Amino acid sequence: IVDELGKKVQVTVGGFPVRLSLKEIAFPPENGAGSTTKQSAQAYNQNMSKMARRAMELDSDADAPAEVNSSLAESNRGTTMKTNANTVNCIGCTFEESKRKCLDMFSRATVNNWSVIFILHGHGTGVLKQKIRAWLGSERQFVKKFRAADQADGGEALTRVELKKQNLF
Repeated sequence: IVDELGKKVQVTVGGFPVRLSLKEIAFPPENGAGSTTKQSAQAYNQNMSKMARRAMELDSDADAPAEVNSSLAESNRGTTMKTNANTVNCIGCTFEESKRKCLDMFSRATVNNWSVIFILHGHGTGVLKQKIRAWLGSERQFVKKFRAADQADGGEALTRVELKKQNLF
């Protein structure tokens, strides 16, 4: 924490100053990180925002997509948080450039055993989104299914792609 600003604090993340509300930050419980009682943990979690609770449940590093399995996960299945590592940025690209970027990401995801990637195509005129989604519907090698991203992850400006499990050997 760099500075306290009333109900907000300023922290440094990767060398950049970031302002967050106190509910967006997960502080360790008062009785120590390793010795929480069930009751104190529940009271502690009620004071955190949904985003902070979700972040606390992640135990993978920042460079990989974070798999979450919890009561916050939708319909009893794991959800994947959108990160820079698992997102293909196609804004400003032609469809062919976007397709190449997506195929490269699908290959990278397969090697890293990621099950979900996100394609950032933006809103724009909607042509790129339409072409990408039409192509994903016919892409059988990598794509298991796809849909618009959850609103928290960017909604219709992104497409969430669930990948097929690949046998590498």
